Amino acid sequence: MKKFNPAVCESLNYYVYSLADPRAQHSIDRHFYIGKGCGNRVFDHLQGTAPENSEMAPKLAMIEEIRRQTGSDPEICIIAHGLAEKEALRLEAKLIGIFDHLTNLAGGHYGKDFWLAHNDILNRYDNPIKREDLPTPVMLVSLNGGKALPPYPNIAVDEPVLKKRTIGDWTISEKNAERTRYVFGVYQQLVRCVYKVVGFPIERLPPSKDSKVWRTRWLDAIRDKELEDAVRNRMVLGDNGEVATKFGRQAWRLLG
Repeated sequence: MKKFNPAVCESLNYYVYSLADPRAQHSIDRHFYIGKGCGNRVFDHLQGTAPENSEMAPKLAMIEEIRRQTGSDPEICIIAHGLAEKEALRLEAKLIGIFDHLTNLAGGHYGKDFWLAHNDILNRYDNPIKREDLPTPVMLVSLNGGKALPPYPNIAVDEPVLKKRTIGDWTISEKNAERTRYVFGVYQQLVRCVYKVVGFPIERLPPSKDSKVWRTRWLDAIRDKELEDAVRNRMVLGDNGEVATKFGRQAWRLLG
């Protein structure tokens, strides 16, 4: 089987492909392996052997059976091409969940994200974190925005703006600001970002035309990626089981 030349490889970029059995009567049943790759990756399956219990064994056994009975290799189908690598990985995982009788033993790199049962969704996402599990005191602040400020989605990838919005200015007292260890940015009741403020100096801002009370802001902070990974996209429950990340008229709340 003729391999792709450099011009073809360049045009394909990342792609998702199938190996198809020419003996099958129905088109959907012909595909026995789904994969992703770039360059001449698709042709790698047509050579080599594998131990009996390896992940590749069922696929290679099917290839050998097709060769014995037809005298030719399986058919190659490029399902989609011109993809970024992540796009190819996600499409591969989606398709593996659709086709029956595949020789793929794994669901693909993103297999855990597709074809989830109702209980799988609840177990993954309906998982609020309790106040006692946090390194309190923690200040929860709203990133919903307002007339003069865009909401969280608009600033999610702008690190300087996201930090500034999260750590100040808030109408918290100087005493409580000095106690606070972390500030959690919250949008639509879910934690989106975490900044460690303990040890950083604070600044007190006097009443102004826009704010009639004293305000406090931290002059700097460190984004705590480890803690953020543990709490991101989760609600926080207070001592009474109420949703602490649901704000009323006041756009912040101190826990602990």
